[in-house]
Amino acid sequence: MFDRSTEISRAELFEKAWSTPLRTLASEFGLSDRGLAKICAKHFIPTPPRGYWAKVSAGQEMAKPRLPEVGDSSLNIVRIPKHIRHSLHSRAAQGGGRSLIENTLTITAELFLDPERQAVRRPHHSIKSVVSVLREIHPDVSMGFRAKDVSHCGIEVNFRSIERVVYILDRLSHTMELVGLLPHTDGEKLYVSKGDERLSYTIVERVKRQKHLPSPKELEDERVAYANFRLKWDKGMAERLGITFKKPWPEYDSVCTGELVLSVDGYREDPRKTWGDGKIQRVERFVPKIVAGIDAIFLARVARREDQKKLEEERLALERRHQLADARREREANRIKYLRKLLAYHNEASEIRHWLTLIQSEGHPSTGTELERMLIWARSRVEELDQFTKVDVGKARFEGCPLFPVEDELYDPLGDPPERPWPVLQPLVRN
Repeated sequence: MFDRSTEISRAELFEKAWSTPLRTLASEFGLSDRGLAKICAKHFIPTPPRGYWAKVSAGQEMAKPRLPEVGDSSLNIVRIPKHIRHSLHSRAAQGGGRSLIENTLTITAELFLDPERQAVRRPHHSIKSVVSVLREIHPDVSMGFRAKDVSHCGIEVNFRSIERVVYILDRLSHTMELVGLLPHTDGEKLYVSKGDERLSYTIVERVKRQKHLPSPKELEDERVAYANFRLKWDKGMAERLGITFKKPWPEYDSVCTGELVLSVDGYREDPRKTWGDGKIQRVERFVPKIVAGIDAIFLARVARREDQKKLEEERLALERRHQLADARREREANRIKYLRKLLAYHNEASEIRHWLTLIQSEGHPSTGTELERMLIWARSRVEELDQFTKVDVGKARFEGCPLFPVEDELYDPLGDPPERPWPVLQPLVRN
């Protein structure tokens, strides 16, 4: 394994980049794959495109480009910068069979010592704007401050707890990056993203109700207010009218306890979403578990989304089968209707022929009579009906008929589907 501050030639790094997947190579340097890709781009080292290693694994021969020449000789030596996050990522990636997140959370626990040993001087880039706003609050006007403004992204704490919040946010952001999560903010909330999923989280300080203890000034104000009340209202009249004297201070005060609670906004089905200060442990030492819990929420949502997608695909497939079944029933009804129409033509033609035979057996009618004209019409009607009943004519009429296609598009190899477990939605009709 290379040291974190190792140097390597540009040509050697090029050969390694085209002989080892970038993610594997990056872990040897204690970097992320994106971090190593940035270093390669800075030194004009081409890297394999997306899908390259999949094609190589499939047996395809892939062409390797030439290493371009550079005019600046200083670019021929690649220096890997030393960074604590790179070291942690490298150690976590070695794993010993455990997952990256498990190793990362075990290693980062070493960092969470006493958070009050020093203030965070260089907060994570994703929380810089939030930290600058929190630190601009002046203690002279904020001893009872509870940050609930939208510019504070849902952080709701007393002034004395602001540096603790900054430390927690900084540790959270660094640890999230180590396990592939993306912390960010939009000025209104704190977010963490993984792929297409996004979660928001807040940090609030617990508050307790405490009996108000009046100050000497409040006691003096009460004495003056009570004297004025007695001057305005007679005791007996005040009692009859139900008017009582109210003390000029609240009965209870809401006092910040210094205990912080980190909550992740989510659904009821999500895993654990809240971590708070206890009798011994504080939120700072829960940071690895918090990140693991957030990652578990993402995994649960992905699994739930896949289940929902599967159920939706099954629903659509069943709905398609019902549509085919409906179309088959409609086609069968049309077949029967058409067949009955042909039979009606055939029966009518047979009855007319039988009647003509009876008439002719009785003798020919006189020329020019109405009976003769009726017989002529009857014979033409029989000829017309024969156009619908003769085999050759019927075969010609059935060519291309949708009632009896050569390839049945409505065929369902599974047979008739079961009943719908949901109601059929009717289209909305505008007034």
